[in-house]
Amino acid sequence: MILAACGEQGGTPDEGARDTLPADAAACSAAGLSPNLSATEGLPDAVTRTRRAIMEAAVACDVERLVGIAREGGLSFTYASGDTIPPADYWRAREARGERPLAMLVGTLERPYTVEEDPIPPSPVYIWPSAFANVATGFDLMALEGLYTDQEIASFIDRGVFSGWRVGITVDGGWWFFVRGRE
Repeated sequence: MILAACGEQGGTPDEGARDTLPADAAACSAAGLSPNLSATEGLPDAVTRTRRAIMEAAVACDVERLVGIAREGGLSFTYASGDTIPPADYWRAREARGERPLAMLVGTLERPYTVEEDPIPPSPVYIWPSAFANVATGFDLMALEGLYTDQEIASFIDRGVFSGWRVGITVDGGWWFFVRGRE
């Protein structure tokens, strides 16, 4: 699987993507959403700060700030599979096509999380939603209601794997990824 990292150059954004997403916040899927910082118990302060910053930038529809948050962590931020355009252009293009990545980012971070050890970044890694866990429970999957359709949730259950959007923040507050699918 090819994963694009923050700051990579190459490729071009979808034709007209910058022009088709108006600059005003009402044009993006997260406009009008409120960052709900529920379920913060058990989160290190650095993770809570990064989560809050991501949610605030997303509801402000500030993709450039999101890129800045991704770079602050000093990690190779992963945001797409197979795309090599800059992350801000990637998100703008998907918003323009009606895919709602910024609303999904906010909604994902509002769900319960799971904690996993990973040998690459500083561990542990806090991952939203908890449905991504290798042993997801019915609670984890039901927590996806309102973010995914009943059909999508049924598909995750039938396949035994969550393949929607997920967010990872390292223990030291580095934003490591915002991707969909499952490796």
